[in-house]
Amino acid sequence: MSRNEKIFTIFYWCYVAVYVPCFLLAITSGAGDRLFRFILPFHLFGMLIGIPMLFILFRDVYRREFPNPNSKVTWTIAMLVFWPCIPFYLYHHGFHPRNGDTTSA
Repeated sequence: MSRNEKIFTIFYWCYVAVYVPCFLLAITSGAGDRLFRFILPFHLFGMLIGIPMLFILFRDVYRREFPNPNSKVTWTIAMLVFWPCIPFYLYHHGFHPRNGDTTSA
């Protein structure tokens, strides 16, 4: 990933870390329609910035060389099915340079 892509990805995950607890608190408070109207723009913003983040992430997966050729498909499926795999991938592979040798990353 380039430096700008890393910054964008970190911004997205910081946004998610703040938004998800606020959203869950809003849902459980029972304020109803008024609260839904307040939180809807933040929800749409999160969805809009999530699309480029996924594009950056999957492009990184397919440009990276893994020791096992099935790792690209495995990471892609894992991130699509279970989204908490994304920070795990970023920590172990995504924020490290792509130089062909990812065993030390």
